[in-house]
Amino acid sequence: MKNITYTQRNGIYYPDIELPEHTNYTLGKYSNLHLDFMKMHRRGRCTTLFAEGRLNEYLHTIDIQEDSRTNSKEMKELLGYMSRHHEDLEKSFTDEQKEIFEKFHDFWGEYMSLGEASIFEYAFKLGMQIAIETLTE
Repeated sequence: MKNITYTQRNGIYYPDIELPEHTNYTLGKYSNLHLDFMKMHRRGRCTTLFAEGRLNEYLHTIDIQEDSRTNSKEMKELLGYMSRHHEDLEKSFTDEQKEIFEKFHDFWGEYMSLGEASIFEYAFKLGMQIAIETLTE
């Protein structure tokens, strides 16, 4: 177990803790929008990522993903259309429906992350097989 030391200020003891090292990427439009969303609706996740020193890296990956998704004109139009209708749909929800819809978005995001991870794993294994075959020839 780690010993924690404390510093007294104005009669209150504060633990002497330091945050871990973290990245310092400049954040773009989409990562800032996502950060605002997390501060309002996902405070626990935001706090955890910050405390672990991974918040900036996490938000930076959002910018990278958005850049790759929105490069084409068609994708930009489709995302705008989806965004407008998503807002209209949420306005018509009751509080309970909003909560259920929010959970759906969380689950969908996790599902998509799992899919992306398995695609990466498959592609990495395939790349290593090709590299090994090339080097052993």
